[in-house]
Amino acid sequence: MVLAEELGISLYDKNFITEMAIKTGLSKEYIEQHEQKRNFLEGLNNGYYVGLDNSDELFLKEAEFVKEVANTESCVIVGRCADFLLKDKKNVLKVFIYSDMEHKVKRAIKYYHLEKENAEKEIKRINKLRANHYKHYTAQEWNDYKHYDLCLHSDAIGVEKVAQMICCIAKEKIML
Repeated sequence: MVLAEELGISLYDKNFITEMAIKTGLSKEYIEQHEQKRNFLEGLNNGYYVGLDNSDELFLKEAEFVKEVANTESCVIVGRCADFLLKDKKNVLKVFIYSDMEHKVKRAIKYYHLEKENAEKEIKRINKLRANHYKHYTAQEWNDYKHYDLCLHSDAIGVEKVAQMICCIAKEKIML
């Protein structure tokens, strides 16, 4: 959010959910529970059922929307395999921001009001689902630095400084 505000451009993150509900006919609740998350059991069903399941349909609609948005405006897109989907597009800066577990837990408690005892387990669960989702649709590892132009450790310099650095680099890249 800080980055989009600093650059004066749109942020696409949770607002994808509303757009996907309209485009797919799936409920917002279903999308919130299943988007960017692929569990082990869904992988088992791939060889048994023919055709696309709801997760596949959702991903295809999100991919279409990511490309549409990127072709029409400058914006910040959080997650949704956007780095992979836009890998051949010019003027795209692919960024991976990471943090250690201690800082993730502190943010989860502060912003999502999780209990400390549950925060680490929930973070690991969500990250595993995201990694599975990313690998399924891209055949790549989610946290592999080779797929990004820039990887930053937010604990080392702070979230605001990370946003400032990305802004400077993004402005330079766009001018190239």
